[in-house]
This record gives sequence, C-alpha cells and structure tokens, in this order.
Amino acid sequence: MIYQGSTAFIGLGIYTFFSGRSQLRAQEAAILKSGTRWGIGARRLGIHGITATLVGLGVYRMVM
Repeated sequence: MIYQGSTAFIGLGIYTFFSGRSQLRAQEAAILKSGTRWGIGARRLGIHGITATLVGLGVYRMVM
C-alpha cells in the first residue's frame, strides 16, 4: 500500500528535477555571463541534491 505522503514527496522530487533543469537551461547564458562564484555545476548539484532528498523521503515514508 502506497501512502499519499510518500507519493507527494516522490512527485515533488520529480517535478523539482524537471522544473529546475528547464529553468537552469533557460538562465544558463545569464548565469555564465554574470561571472558569479556559483556556476552552473553548483546549481545543478543543488537541484540533484534537493531531488534526491525529496525522493528519498518519499521512499522512506513508503517503507516505514
């Protein structure tokens, strides 16, 4: 039996991944041009980290 809380976390993680990647792709030129200390790689890592955390929480709620 899958609980609503677990599917909500997993769905939010998947949405965050696709939404974050598309927004990052749209802003990539501006980010590179700005010369900021936090480049594309760090932002991409942040998106992956948030996604992994949310999906992990969903899986945890599913099995516990």
